[in-house]
Amino acid sequence: MEQGLARGIEALILDNLEDGTSKERILEKLQKRFNLNPEQAQLYYDKYAQ
Repeated sequence: MEQGLARGIEALILDNLEDGTSKERILEKLQKRFNLNPEQAQLYYDKYAQ
């Protein structure tokens, strides 16, 4: 289940970056859709947005 969560988070980040969505908006979406705190959202963003 955790791996599926990470794949969903990665897909959301990459898809939104491709669409030109701002970092701030992507972080908001991660927090809302995956119930992450701001620090967790930032860690995932840093991991996948490279």
